Amino acid sequence: MTKGLEWTIVLLFGSFTAVMLLQVVSRYLFNYSFVWSDEFVRYTFIWMVLLASGVAIRRKVRLGFDLFVAKLPRKLQVFLNVLNDLLIAVFLVFFFFKSIELLRAAGLTPSPSMHIPMGVVYVVLPLSALVMFIYVLESIYRTLRYGDTHEATEDAPGKGGVA
Repeated sequence: MTKGLEWTIVLLFGSFTAVMLLQVVSRYLFNYSFVWSDEFVRYTFIWMVLLASGVAIRRKVRLGFDLFVAKLPRKLQVFLNVLNDLLIAVFLVFFFFKSIELLRAAGLTPSPSMHIPMGVVYVVLPLSALVMFIYVLESIYRTLRYGDTHEATEDAPGKGGVA
């Protein structure tokens, strides 16, 4: 699942960059602006950030107070990591159900310039919540089973994962 997610993020980034470059070139060289490009770039960026958040959770590269936690005894480090992951999981459950409500309420509303259903944009909200929740559960399992408080081994730089 992680490799597919990473490639999706790469494709989104490529399309984001290409459309942004196209817009800049057309605006400055040809004095022409594409009406849809700003909206496309905005929605692509939202998709990239939310999907990349799942990868960040998988790799445990999120904001934290490692300096403080690293000085604590190992068992307390494990406890705090599990507690942190549980709090994230609770938030993600809330986020998932609220995003489903948003999807139902505004899913068929057309976007202002591209005229696509906003459901196409909003579907990333519950999808990313689900992906992040799966990775948080995996992190809790790894931490409890192995006492692992660092990133997943197969995704570590130099271990075959994407650096």
